[in-house]
Amino acid sequence: MSFINPNDPAANSNQRIPPLSLPSEYPYVEFSQYRDGSWERRDVFHGNEGVAHGHITGTYVEHASDGGGRQLIANNFHHYTTGGHTETVDKNQHNKVGGSVVDQHTQDHYTEHGGDKIHVVAGEGINAYNGVNFTHSTAGHHHSSSGDHVSDFNDGNHHHNVAGDSVKFIGGTKYECISKEKGTYLPTGNYDIRLDSGKFQLSTGSDIIIKSSTSITLQVGNQQIIISPSGIVINASNVSINQV
Repeated sequence: MSFINPNDPAANSNQRIPPLSLPSEYPYVEFSQYRDGSWERRDVFHGNEGVAHGHITGTYVEHASDGGGRQLIANNFHHYTTGGHTETVDKNQHNKVGGSVVDQHTQDHYTEHGGDKIHVVAGEGINAYNGVNFTHSTAGHHHSSSGDHVSDFNDGNHHHNVAGDSVKFIGGTKYECISKEKGTYLPTGNYDIRLDSGKFQLSTGSDIIIKSSTSITLQVGNQQIIISPSGIVINASNVSINQV
């Protein structure tokens, strides 16, 4: 029967798990090996007391003299608890998974972070909720994308509220409520508004100012009023001025 030395790096493919601690010398080391392939090592030297159990497959567990422990499972491992499970780590915890991870929760899932949280995904990410998804941030929210940004709301309405102002999409209609001012700045390009049907209405309780450095054209059918720095041109088959 061959014996796999857990201290041999070849027996430990996961280098994140340190090998077994070095034992004391004879006669302070008691080692037993059994016909089922298991082994046991006890170190009884004062100050270096420890015990380790293992198997020729490479699986082992150790309780070291410093109070620490090591465990290596050379194959699959199944752990089942019929009651509750509580795990407490006072310092850092590092989980590394070489394959996929599946978390299934039949009830609520609560996660709390006392500091920052960083979530990095190398591929695509999908979050699906059967109910309402609520996200709240007390210091602000920043969303950036180097590619396209698409928001789809197939059912229901879409409301966007900021400090009393709001933009709402309800039943195919968009409503904007702005308590103070609204500005649109286009350094280059065109600004187009097209209505295939319906009415375009602009009303105000104060002045309406339309400015242009070149010209302003009002056109209905073939009738035109062109305002330019050189004057006003009216192209119409009939011009009527009625006094009110």
